[in-house]
Amino acid sequence: MRNTPVTSLHKVPSSPSAARGGSGARRPGKAVSSGVISATSTERAVAAAAETASAMPGSYIPGLFSATSFRPWLGVFETIRVVHGVPLFLNEHWKSIRHSADTLGLEVMRDFRQVAPHLPQLTGRWRWIVTPGESVHFFVEDNTRVPAAFTLGLADQQVCSKNWDSRHKTLSYLTHYQARTHVRADEAVLTNEDGNLATCSMGNLFWVHNGELCTPPGEAGCRRGVVRDFVMRRARVKEVLMKPAVLDEATEIFVTNSWCGVRPVWRWRSKTLPLGEKCRAVRQAYRDELHHQLQSVMHLMQNDNEFDPDAEIR
Repeated sequence: MRNTPVTSLHKVPSSPSAARGGSGARRPGKAVSSGVISATSTERAVAAAAETASAMPGSYIPGLFSATSFRPWLGVFETIRVVHGVPLFLNEHWKSIRHSADTLGLEVMRDFRQVAPHLPQLTGRWRWIVTPGESVHFFVEDNTRVPAAFTLGLADQQVCSKNWDSRHKTLSYLTHYQARTHVRADEAVLTNEDGNLATCSMGNLFWVHNGELCTPPGEAGCRRGVVRDFVMRRARVKEVLMKPAVLDEATEIFVTNSWCGVRPVWRWRSKTLPLGEKCRAVRQAYRDELHHQLQSVMHLMQNDNEFDPDAEIR
């Protein structure tokens, strides 16, 4: 398998018979050039993408969804960080997408975890998408680094605390994207219909106020992200409904998501913040967990001058 940047696209058929060969046994589908999107424009990269795709179980389709299943308002997704072929928090992401799919009345057609052994030995993103009658997945190599700390701004856009697209990773992601692009900062904070802190555009929000580590509750309109849940298990966190003004008094602020891990905020509006004690402790717990999950490939990271275990991939 070539270590070339690739995007591999796969469809899980909506019927069991479509996934079987003539003998009835499940087998990897053949790579189809129109069903594999290369991350580069060269024929070599396309060939490498097809080679990568052929090693991963599933059928290959010309686009993400068929015409009959494409409903832009109805679908859920998960994005898994992969390091040297090892998907992080795999079971937690599986639990998350099943919960979201159940809420929307969707059926997950395949246990994506079964594909994990067939991932290329690369670092990047593995995305699962579930729509009516289809479950697709694809991998993109990505070694992009993120800033060591973020700036944070307040968005004009709001989420509705009772809406599915606020509480789950649905395909209706426009509000969060709009919020991020309309602030002059690395990340945006969104409030809900009551003006309470709800979420960040691409992750979950934490802050320290009067010595307590706080975060908005799910009922405020935030997604209970995988890394958020990790922090909730490892630290004493208070779920509170608060207005954005509380961040003006916060001594620490940080953001979590599956790509950035735990990222401190060094500036909120015009206020500069230090990397505080509670954020340091959470970051250390997260790093320890990464080292535990990545034990099988640690030798590759030690030989990779570009890999810094203290810097998560976007």
